[in-house]
Amino acid sequence: MIARLERLLLKLLQKHAPHLAPSFAVPVAGQEPTLRLQEMAHRLASYNVLVLMGDLSAVPEKDRMACIQDWAQAYGRLHHILAQGLFPAYINLKAHLADENVTQPVMVIEGEINAVIQALAGFVTPYLAARQHRPISELELSGLMHTVLDELQAEDLPRARYTQIHDAAVAQLGRMLQVRIHMITLTPFDRPFGNIQVAPLRATPPRPTGKLPEQDKPKAAAATANVTATAELPSVPVQTPPMPVAPIEAPALSYELERLPMDEDLPDDTPSEQLFRQEVRLSKTDPILPIPRPPGKKSPNGK
Repeated sequence: MIARLERLLLKLLQKHAPHLAPSFAVPVAGQEPTLRLQEMAHRLASYNVLVLMGDLSAVPEKDRMACIQDWAQAYGRLHHILAQGLFPAYINLKAHLADENVTQPVMVIEGEINAVIQALAGFVTPYLAARQHRPISELELSGLMHTVLDELQAEDLPRARYTQIHDAAVAQLGRMLQVRIHMITLTPFDRPFGNIQVAPLRATPPRPTGKLPEQDKPKAAAATANVTATAELPSVPVQTPPMPVAPIEAPALSYELERLPMDEDLPDDTPSEQLFRQEVRLSKTDPILPIPRPPGKKSPNGK
């Protein structure tokens, strides 16, 4: 498992942050492998790439792709709530599986808003891994979302808009805690949140506590209904439904641009060219003052 994650994370670094890949190509002597994985996943989050991992070994094979779809949709909805509410011009999201292993799937999510991806990696993902399938108070979910919105500097929003985003995100977090896949975090909390302790990733056999096995499970058959086992990354479509809250009364600004104009679309005479087309001449009656010279220095004609 550790070797698989190192290989996948290194490939993602080579694609999204190639200047960082050489520093992770060779393991540092004495470094804990899990810390290295966490550092790689954390660096990827700073380049708009969220890496998620789960365990479906307890789910029948025929249901695993449906669980992965639900997992992707859950993250897609939460991302849409935050992005649509704070950065409406940048709501696109892509998700795909890192390889054909659907028993312990690794999902890669690519977004457009760095702050949102980092908030998901540094707070939401470790929280879900620690609190999944446990009784949780709405107060704790509310506190987590206040922390996330504080990271996104949303305190300047109108109060009604802030409350809508907060309430919708809290409701979505509650639904995400109930997904069937056993979620495992590759990134720890960016800063402590309550008394939650996230169990580190370990290369040990499975135990009742839910720790991951060391070796990968046998790969799923290539002829599954929704996964094609090829070198290409199979995509997992993510829908972005509208926010499950009523819009505020204030008119929303439109950020849609069909395309940027090309050079051939511009007029021959731009406003700047028209502005400086005519030369500005001085009137013949305007006096031209002589250039002052230092005291005691004669002019070239000797005067």
